Amino acid sequence: MKRLAGLAGLAFAAVLAAPAAADDAWREYRYTDAGFIVQFPAPPTLAPGSYRTQAGQIAPARIYALRQDGLALTVTVADFSNIALGDLPAIDDARTALAQTGEIRLDEQAHIDLYFGRAFSVAGRDGSRSAVSVFLVGRRFYELVAQALPPDPDAHTAQTTRFQETLAFITPPATDAGPAPSP
Repeated sequence: MKRLAGLAGLAFAAVLAAPAAADDAWREYRYTDAGFIVQFPAPPTLAPGSYRTQAGQIAPARIYALRQDGLALTVTVADFSNIALGDLPAIDDARTALAQTGEIRLDEQAHIDLYFGRAFSVAGRDGSRSAVSVFLVGRRFYELVAQALPPDPDAHTAQTTRFQETLAFITPPATDAGPAPSP
């Protein structure tokens, strides 16, 4: 009987340790040239891309992405140097694009330090659930997407939240920063 209790205790400890072990895999990735820091559970890929506004304007972008274990994590950093959008229109534009992918269930203000943006929760038409944050910092547009994929998106809610909470901005170079944020 004592042996079973001991085995049960070990099994329970292993179950509790499993999430902690998974959390240990998350590492901070610093992208000084792109102006941000974020955590991923494994090294992301980096690919060139583009960001298309609802008005059809195209901005060059870099896409940092990881897909594993029912989770898709992406940071898109678009260079808006040649895009004629202010803070609010750029963020509204992103909201319009998200609404085309599913039902927006949460739309609220977000901020990181002195930078303001929007945070969204989207129930995708494909059964996925996404946590999305968008920010315009200087002339860079940041879109952070943490998508829990079907068939069991509930199993990855904690990871999507964690990904969203790890984003931090590094002050962009003076030539790229635009006006300094007001206190």
